[in-house]
Amino acid sequence: MITIDFSNILNDNLGSNEGLNLQNLKNLQNQANNFIEQIRDKRYKEYKFLDVIYNSVDEYIKTANYIKSKFKYFVLIGIGGSSLGMEMLAQSLLDYYYNYKGDIKFFILDNIDPDKVSHTLKNIDIKETVFYVVSKSGKTIETLVNFSIVFKMVKDLFSHNWQEHFIFATEDNNNFLNRFGKKNNIKIFNIPKDVGGRFSVLTSVGLFPASVLGIDIEELLNGARYIDKKFITEKNILKNPFLLLGSIYFLLDTLKQKNILVMMPYSDKLSSFVSWFRQLWAESLGKENMGQTPVKSLGTLDQHSQFQLYMDGKRDKIITFINILNRETDIEIPENLPEGLEILNKHSLNQILHKEYLGIKNALKSRGVPNLSINLDELTPYNMGKLIITFELATAFAGYLYGINPFNQPAVEIGKQNIYKLLREEGYSLIDNKETTLYF
Repeated sequence: MITIDFSNILNDNLGSNEGLNLQNLKNLQNQANNFIEQIRDKRYKEYKFLDVIYNSVDEYIKTANYIKSKFKYFVLIGIGGSSLGMEMLAQSLLDYYYNYKGDIKFFILDNIDPDKVSHTLKNIDIKETVFYVVSKSGKTIETLVNFSIVFKMVKDLFSHNWQEHFIFATEDNNNFLNRFGKKNNIKIFNIPKDVGGRFSVLTSVGLFPASVLGIDIEELLNGARYIDKKFITEKNILKNPFLLLGSIYFLLDTLKQKNILVMMPYSDKLSSFVSWFRQLWAESLGKENMGQTPVKSLGTLDQHSQFQLYMDGKRDKIITFINILNRETDIEIPENLPEGLEILNKHSLNQILHKEYLGIKNALKSRGVPNLSINLDELTPYNMGKLIITFELATAFAGYLYGINPFNQPAVEIGKQNIYKLLREEGYSLIDNKETTLYF
């Protein structure tokens, strides 16, 4: 069960004019009706991210079982939508220190920072490693850079059957990874053409590596399917989680100038969920001088670093809390504490965490800062599937409300073109003009 408590975005509860009223939400009902009809009638190919959740996962599970029987290390090479989703699944659904306990150790090579790459490679045995190389386009620079490094290392060790140490995931077209994989008989998982990278976690991009690590991917998909079956025809904004979230964020941005969306889970295990959401929201909606800036925060940690700004700074923020009501483990505070610590008696860690959240939520309310709370009864694959598809649909609906295409990324493509241009040139300088550079 997941609930959304949006009482603290309403002016009646905030005691200020910083939030919304119910009529603001109801005024979007026609747009919500049209959006639901678009999805139901499958008018646009980009909504294919809803179709893929019904695909068979047998091949992922079969291949994952083979990998676990043969290798000790599993390294995902990918960046952005090719890595953030799997990082989210691993952190939220596995033990914090799964690499100390699991049968197979998991690493991600995303960035091309020389320190991270070299330290990762020093901590694995190439002979016992399979590399999962993920790029929807098949030509992502960072992914190909890291692939080129490990490719040579593998080829230097194995003159024959080196292909067994690689699995690719990419589109089935004439891109490098697809051509190279087919030429060398490397196993390739197809990434559907019409599913954008940031919407692809419930495809081979996330499901196959999740299966390798022992995550129940059927339950993950069952959660996503629940949202699709129960709410894809529900037009009432106040009864549909993705319509409600998309509407609230859009209205607070456009009516109240809340152009910063802070997401603050009270769970370390959901920290990477926020990183995944940050890409989803920013790349999808940051277009044509529109869109909110998503900011990552973590309770209780950032009560001691960012909360002063949220309470007393510029009134340009909507805070979204995420809580886990019941945890797999909890720790009771010991009895007979030293004098001065009596306030902690008869509490567990989870109870104190919840009370810290309530204290911060009520403090924000007292200052008229709009906030909403998403509460998960448990952190399970089923609930994560529900959460993922809900935010993907909320993002799509917000794009519809803004009147922009949430599935492209034209500005990102400009950056890629500049990078390719620089790579073709010899030499470079990190300093544009010495006269406007301060040396110290």
